[in-house]
Amino acid sequence: MVENILRQEFGSKDFQFKDIRRGGRTFVFQVHFNDHHYVLRICSQEQPIINNFRILRYLEGLDISPKTVRSNQWYDLYYSIETFLSGEHEPNSDENVPKLFQSTTRIHQIHSDKCGHLDRLNYQSWSSYVHNMVRHHERRFSEKVSDRKYIDCVLSMCPEVDDFSLLHGDLWFGNALLYQGKRYFIDFEKGMFGDKEFDFANT
Repeated sequence: MVENILRQEFGSKDFQFKDIRRGGRTFVFQVHFNDHHYVLRICSQEQPIINNFRILRYLEGLDISPKTVRSNQWYDLYYSIETFLSGEHEPNSDENVPKLFQSTTRIHQIHSDKCGHLDRLNYQSWSSYVHNMVRHHERRFSEKVSDRKYIDCVLSMCPEVDDFSLLHGDLWFGNALLYQGKRYFIDFEKGMFGDKEFDFANT
């Protein structure tokens, strides 16, 4: 599968690759071809692939993330290729959390007048998005929290935001890399537009 996709994209068999996935539903490979390093993402569902690819397009020019190369389909699989970023993962500590948050504000500077994932930006308020998400997952929520009042309490405090920021969606030290004194971000598959506080609360 991987060989066929890479042969289709590069038009050559002269490549090397290794699995670098750390969990999740997407297969991720580091690829070396023609003295360059790339990341190949493969999934049976289009959403995480195209979402990551589109968000990287939004971030072009900021020098804080990989650069997009190609997004395509191979039979019933979806895949994308981006540049590979080298670097070290920052230690998970209370001291480093503010530094991570400060760097994330560069992502949050990109705005939209609607919220949600990039393939369905149809919410005019963050509150309506969260309410719809709760309705969609209410059965799962109620299995963990049986008393409805706790869900209602959270929903009643949803902010009515009308200026939506681009969110990473899965912000943690594993998705940030330090290289030559700069911080870069990877893995935007859960990214969306919404209230920037969501990124911080999620972390």
